[in-house]
Amino acid sequence: MLFFEQPQDMDSTINTMRSIDDKDDYLQQILLPALLLGDWEELDRMVVYQDKKKSILFGEDIWAFRESDYKEKGITNLDFNIKLEQANNVTALHQNERHTLNQMKCAALADMWFSTKHLELTSINNKKNSLRNDIAQFIKRGITSFEELNQEHLETLVEEGWYDISKSYCFIGLNALVHLQGLLPFKVNFSHQTHTMYNVRPDEQKGKLVIPPRIYYAALTGYSEDIVKAYGLRDEIEQAVELMISLYNDEIKNQILKIRSGCSYNPIGDYKKLWKRFTQALDSEGVALVDKGEDPRWMQIFISIQPRFHSKSLTPMSFKVHIGNTCYNWADFRRYLKRLNTKALWLCLALSGMRVDELYKMSPVYGAQKITFDKDGFESEISKETIYFLTTRQSKITLSSQTKNDTFVTTEAGWKAFYVINAINTPYRNRFAENSNFRLLANIKDIAYCNRIGKSGVHHMIGIGFNNDKFDFTLTAEDIGYLQASDPNQTTFKRGDIFHFAPHQTRRSLAYYLIGYELCSFPALKQQFSHLSMAMTRWYARNAHSFEKLYSEIRKERFTQQAEIFARIYQKMANGERIAGGKGQAALTEISREGESYFENGVSKRKLSIDYWIDRLSHGKEHLHAVAPGMYCTNTQCSMRINIDLSECVDCEYDFIENAVYAESSRMDAMRNIEFLKENHELNSSSATKYFMQVKAAETIMDDLEFEHEKYEFADDVLSLVIETTLVA
Repeated sequence: MLFFEQPQDMDSTINTMRSIDDKDDYLQQILLPALLLGDWEELDRMVVYQDKKKSILFGEDIWAFRESDYKEKGITNLDFNIKLEQANNVTALHQNERHTLNQMKCAALADMWFSTKHLELTSINNKKNSLRNDIAQFIKRGITSFEELNQEHLETLVEEGWYDISKSYCFIGLNALVHLQGLLPFKVNFSHQTHTMYNVRPDEQKGKLVIPPRIYYAALTGYSEDIVKAYGLRDEIEQAVELMISLYNDEIKNQILKIRSGCSYNPIGDYKKLWKRFTQALDSEGVALVDKGEDPRWMQIFISIQPRFHSKSLTPMSFKVHIGNTCYNWADFRRYLKRLNTKALWLCLALSGMRVDELYKMSPVYGAQKITFDKDGFESEISKETIYFLTTRQSKITLSSQTKNDTFVTTEAGWKAFYVINAINTPYRNRFAENSNFRLLANIKDIAYCNRIGKSGVHHMIGIGFNNDKFDFTLTAEDIGYLQASDPNQTTFKRGDIFHFAPHQTRRSLAYYLIGYELCSFPALKQQFSHLSMAMTRWYARNAHSFEKLYSEIRKERFTQQAEIFARIYQKMANGERIAGGKGQAALTEISREGESYFENGVSKRKLSIDYWIDRLSHGKEHLHAVAPGMYCTNTQCSMRINIDLSECVDCEYDFIENAVYAESSRMDAMRNIEFLKENHELNSSSATKYFMQVKAAETIMDDLEFEHEKYEFADDVLSLVIETTLVA
């Protein structure tokens, strides 16, 4: 059943459909029996949709809902024309090939009026598009009816790579036929298709994958810099977009005036179909193409059909705009807008944890807000502590606001990204129909007819825009390591592959790297997330209801990562590998005292289990944070820090040291610094003592881990400067 937001609109449309041909119930008495019978000649003459403005017949290959009074969410035309590979344009089908096309129409018709689910036209259109693509392949293989299709055919198509089964929606059309059995005039001879049938996982499983930190950090820093710069120029950007649209619309008006005055216009390519429909619509209404601008119906029909002029014929050649110190011509400015819009949208997702549908719902008035605090936690205009928000709320946020998953803390760059988006989209939005002007986002590619963009369009725009950017997407061994860490079962990518981004990965990556920030897994991201992490803590502690789901994901991710570290450390000890640090040494001593049986009893054996540590961590019985790569502290009172004093960690009763990477690096730094200071005659007692302790602590750790190394020999002049300490080398 078609989706209607208001019950009265559904009732009105259903009553209109039932009363067609003065029947008591046209839908059940006439249309449904004809659908089940599958007589194409009879069905072609039948009305599948009707209102005061438009009647659509089954036999039409484009069901033009945009010309009707149906204005519900997801409005779109249903185009059933099939494009075959041998031609660029739509190819006339043979009779047996049209049989499959009509079966596709039957599925759409069944969904519209006889399915129990309430579906937007975009949902029906997605299924139809999937089937339409399938039909082209079926025709190549001599299959001229869905009834001929069986599981063997489908397996062959999958093996040949026709179905991209990394995508979660690849079987959406076929499965629609399975679900509509009993409402179709043909038998479906295959079962519901799933990815497990083919031993693969759908794209949704890629939600476990993060954006590799090398690419992620490059995007965060590069995009943030561009957006902060654009924020300062947002007024110039908005004025330039307004000028662009106005000049383009003026060119359209001039073209229309010429046509209505008698000048010929010859559309090219795909534009021909729309112009043919436009001239046919004029004829059916008795409106002359050359009307000298006198008949108001001319423009009404033009707007409803929306025929297109070739963009090159309308490009204002004299167009020049200045944004900051850069001058743009028409083509350059369009490219600049497209890229800037993508960057701003990506940043909003990446720096807030919003989903695309939440970004889509943002208000142009209230979408970005900020609150400034004083030292006592009260709102103040003069305080320096500010928290920035992105929100789907339709009102102002206050300190007393209790929101449920509609408010997202962000950084200043994320906040500014919203205003850049608004500057780009406002001139488009000012031309929206009244029932759409509450939407933030426009289809910025379409200057001729300014319309809001749909959720899927936003998703597509961000994904395509990011993947077409100039980042180095070729995956390195280090990149693959991070992908494997985020999802140990991932088989999508291997070294040398091109990374493909999907917008849902911004939310996953935010949660993952917020924890990575805490665990020091990628120090360069610390600066990106430091403000965000503190702001989130403060705001969400105050607003306990807000952000529940993402906070839950972050908390779960934190415990999982920490549990994996605990389990890995104990597994290494069970395998006889060395672990340094005071806590590591104590554990090894206990294990050696009990011998091989240590991990055979219940309590100790559980220490090898990730689930055991998740339970301990989630109930506050254990704690873990990283102090450096491969070095972990279990003391809740120990704060994270950037500069690590190894001498504090060597025998600390709370520390595990898993490997010698940081110790060796720290030792090399200390050795270089000693030599450098000596050469410059700047070595003193303080620095000599500091680096002496750093080298000795590192070597102690390396000894504990049985890491082969040559002891550093301190020169006598260095030793003479060292202040005596209690460190045992």
